[in-house]
Amino acid sequence: MDFYFTAIAQQMLASGEARYMVSKAGELLPVLVNSHTGKIIEIARVAAEMPINPIAPITNLIEGAAQMYQIHRGFQKTYGMIEEVQKSLGVVQQSLGVLQTTTTIVGAGVAVTGALTAVNLYQTLQLRKDVKELRKDLSNGFLDLKQVLSGQHADILERLDQTTLEARRREFEAAYAKFTEALKLVGLAAEMNNSIVRDQHFANAVQMMYESLSIYNDPRLMPEMSAAERLRRAECAWIIESAIAYVFSLQNEPSAARTSLTTLREKIQRDSFEIVNACQSQVELDFIFPELMRIQSQDLAALKLWSTQIDVIQALPSSELEALPDLRFTELPEIEVLEVPEEVAYLELQSKSNFHSLRDQLRFKFKPQLRTEYETTIAQQATELGYSSFARSNWEDVSDLTVSNLFWYLEGRKNKGDGLSISSNQL
Repeated sequence: MDFYFTAIAQQMLASGEARYMVSKAGELLPVLVNSHTGKIIEIARVAAEMPINPIAPITNLIEGAAQMYQIHRGFQKTYGMIEEVQKSLGVVQQSLGVLQTTTTIVGAGVAVTGALTAVNLYQTLQLRKDVKELRKDLSNGFLDLKQVLSGQHADILERLDQTTLEARRREFEAAYAKFTEALKLVGLAAEMNNSIVRDQHFANAVQMMYESLSIYNDPRLMPEMSAAERLRRAECAWIIESAIAYVFSLQNEPSAARTSLTTLREKIQRDSFEIVNACQSQVELDFIFPELMRIQSQDLAALKLWSTQIDVIQALPSSELEALPDLRFTELPEIEVLEVPEEVAYLELQSKSNFHSLRDQLRFKFKPQLRTEYETTIAQQATELGYSSFARSNWEDVSDLTVSNLFWYLEGRKNKGDGLSISSNQL
């Protein structure tokens, strides 16, 4: 995610009149302060060309949490923000409903042709927009499947495994009910003046969220799940974990919130890598690739931004916290659902790679050290096969596409006839 400052602020930075704020951990923050007084001059904006619209509505929580850090002044001074809290919680609840609806479809229809296409990245974003604009309704946490699987996808509903569908629905209904009650407690707590009662409500809400989370994270179900179902189920869990971090923010517990966000970022990286490893077919890769690309570039970046905001808060002297409501941390423009650049990028990569190479390129996104292992293997195999020009000493300017394609090209040369080779014109 790219940040930028105004021209005047950049000039001050260049002249030495301004410097970057430093976090307690010693990291440079995207905030400029006066070099002499230490007063904040400007907080960086997110580059306009990087609009954020994650699968999980993390940005709604970021905006609310940034404002609610004024809780230390007393909730009676934050009534104007309560509406924003309720709005953020509402978006989270709606998004979870959309995701778990599509999760049940994926789980009950992985063997049905077209099932994954019916609830892919584009379709899921469209469903979220429809719910937000009240064109589709949630009932007990689910959309009407006849509304989801309509038009060209209408026949899919009849071919879904009804037993699995009902089992997943009952399971998610229980988890969603707990999460909904937790959100009600959070909203109620935000209106309370009694700090003891308020904190108890927050604590109870977090406990209920963890109970809901345990259902979505049930490890006993993982072995039987496809990569696509794992992805959607993980996204449900990530939404709940981001909501837990949000509650810690409302409690004015920035350290706990930041720890939760760090843990969540690590979990997304780990879960995503395991999801890619579980992918065994081209149709599943077509489903998970664009979605995981967006999660890597946007959701993880949004969580990093949220952590950065907490660093800024903790680095501020108490005298400047009073001015915090007047500071805007970021601008998060909405993008149209029709804009799904990840799908366009994937189609471009698909025309240049085979299944195994594409899957490795996605694995590199969530475990960069794996690419280093491939580079070492390429150098060794290139030397053994007499392709000394491929044995590079510097890989920094080489794309993931080239590294993975080169790896599978050399594998194909080493094991002729295994059907995994990449043609030389794709290198």
